[in-house]
Amino acid sequence: MGNPRGGPAAAARFLEDKAATYGDAVSAGVAVPPWRVVRSGAELVSAHKELSRFGTVCLKPVTGVGGAGFRVLTTEPLALEEVLTFPSNAARVDEVATGLDAYARSGQPVPALMLMPYLPGPEVSVDCLGDDAVD
Repeated sequence: MGNPRGGPAAAARFLEDKAATYGDAVSAGVAVPPWRVVRSGAELVSAHKELSRFGTVCLKPVTGVGGAGFRVLTTEPLALEEVLTFPSNAARVDEVATGLDAYARSGQPVPALMLMPYLPGPEVSVDCLGDDAVD
């Protein structure tokens, strides 16, 4: 993978861009799930359609902390149970696509979002690759 020199802060900056980290992992021969980076509604719909063949698709910001922005994408209509219970991490593809395009029309730079198959089970985040050791 890339060569993050300069201690933990440099390693953290290197790992901050999830898509670049995945790209470097692929270059190094590490197996990673398929992913797509999107910035528009059309890109999101297309990537969702492509990745759906692997099962459920999730979305997260390319840069972010913890689970902020993580959503499981769905094409199902809103169910009454969703209204009557606590909010979930589900988001509807068409609504997210509309939101991306509206945000772009407002003149704001649209942050890159990463779509990939949802992998059930315990998560081991790439954040654990950084440590507090001093170089």
